[in-house]
Amino acid sequence: MEFDLSKYVKISNYKYIFADLLMSIRVSNKSKFLDELNISYSSFRGEKRRKHVKNDNINRILKKLQILELSDDDLLKYQRCINRLYNEIYFKEKENIKHSIELLNTYIDGNNFLKPVLCIFRIFAIMNYLDTEGEIIDATKEDYEYISIFKKDFFIEEFEVLYESIRYTFSDEKDTSNLKRLSNMYPKIKWIGYSTIATMFYLEKKNEDALEYYEILVREYNTANHKRCMLAHMNMCFCLNATGKYSTCINECNKSISHVYSSDNYIWVRNLTLHYLFANFMLNNYKEIIDFYSNDSFDLDKLNWVSTTICILASYLSSDMSKCENNENISYVLEYIHSKNITALHKLKQTKYIIDICEKLSKTS
Repeated sequence: MEFDLSKYVKISNYKYIFADLLMSIRVSNKSKFLDELNISYSSFRGEKRRKHVKNDNINRILKKLQILELSDDDLLKYQRCINRLYNEIYFKEKENIKHSIELLNTYIDGNNFLKPVLCIFRIFAIMNYLDTEGEIIDATKEDYEYISIFKKDFFIEEFEVLYESIRYTFSDEKDTSNLKRLSNMYPKIKWIGYSTIATMFYLEKKNEDALEYYEILVREYNTANHKRCMLAHMNMCFCLNATGKYSTCINECNKSISHVYSSDNYIWVRNLTLHYLFANFMLNNYKEIIDFYSNDSFDLDKLNWVSTTICILASYLSSDMSKCENNENISYVLEYIHSKNITALHKLKQTKYIIDICEKLSKTS
């Protein structure tokens, strides 16, 4: 994928759109501001509608707004930077993203009319570099307020997909139709819009809707991009379980289990194992869980507490507690086993999987 900034330079009315939107927040009276430059507001509006204007009015306006000129060398450097950054984001190369953000900061400080486009890439990079929602919001707040001035009028083609994805992430917008339409128009970056929509549905616990998009992402990601593939795959498996498609989840886990277990990614191993064990538990496949838990080749330290809980309960329900002798520290699970009182499990942190397990056990007790 190559982003092309040259259209912003070749088609002059983008400078007019930029200036008009900037004047909206900086100037109390546009007509008076333009009169000082011997430019009538009506001629300015006419020139803004034309793609090619052969005068220097817009450059004088930008200079008065303290916007610096863009050189050919600047354009070339910007284009190299954003395309390199895009590839680093796509392949989740966090350390490289960090260095590219630092370079992008210097270009944004150049303060020319391409600043809104560069700010979009900085927001996109920060979203893929920082880990927590709070950190991301704090780090992107100023840029997001700035690009919001320009709205979608200034952002064209693939750049509009980025803008809409960012806007959808940070606003209360619920209608995904425009972002989906734009993503389908530009298939090379379709993954950006679709992953944004999938993530927002996922966070809103609209699992059926999220599943639709994760299934598409898993099919369409470049198979060489293991990190993106695995992220979509893990979330898809969660959505399969959340919608009761347990057998499908097990099949999907089996497709990638060899690759995941041969990697050194602790999070992949932990999450895939959790989805696999939960799906088997909900289907009463207790023997499969015990066989997995008894496999000496698997490092049980990689299990999270929910996975360990599932293994202990599976052992109990299959009347084989011999494999649980080292898990006496799971006091609430053992309390349930000894008392048969489901309220003991309610003392655990009530994650989606724990809630579903308690509901299943309540029905069978």
